[in-house]
Amino acid sequence: MKCNMKYLFRVAGALVAVLAIAYWALPQYRAEILALAPFAAVMLCPLSMLLMMWFMQRPVESDSTAAPQASKLLSSSESRSSRL
Repeated sequence: MKCNMKYLFRVAGALVAVLAIAYWALPQYRAEILALAPFAAVMLCPLSMLLMMWFMQRPVESDSTAAPQASKLLSSSESRSSRL
């Protein structure tokens, strides 16, 4: 499976933002945050893959509501064609 680069950059940007906010908000833990940054960069691809799997397994409500509406439209068009 190939990683989507746009999604990977988005996750990397979010990770950098979280680390920057933590660095700014927690001055007493700045050394630990700087030590965590390389580990977070290494874990970027596995974390993004886990997020992608989680998003793929979530049920999408718009798809579940679209299917019954499509079947209703199909049945109404079939009934129209049978009347003609």
